[in-house]
Amino acid sequence: MLRMRQRTPAHITTVGIGGHVIMPARDSTKVDLDMRYFDREVVEHDILCIPIRDYDLVLGLPWFTTWNPQIDWDTGQILGLKVPAEDKVIGADEAIKVDSDKIEVGSDLK
Repeated sequence: MLRMRQRTPAHITTVGIGGHVIMPARDSTKVDLDMRYFDREVVEHDILCIPIRDYDLVLGLPWFTTWNPQIDWDTGQILGLKVPAEDKVIGADEAIKVDSDKIEVGSDLK
């Protein structure tokens, strides 16, 4: 699930790797996105929305530091996400409870 809510002005100039301006501050917008990560519905707030022809979505460092994804780089799949402010990782088939000494796996740990 991915649903975009109303756009608001962002006032941020987006610059590409080569230093060229992708979107000037006067045209930039932010949106709130209704997302579904595995079995959990989440609203991602203040997502910078810019035109990039080659990609549907680019995840930035703030998303990675918030969700701390477990990624299978061979298949390109996200296997699990650490839920912010909870000691739990959500995944495709089951929840994984995070403990400093051990990791418990089970579908009833929601």
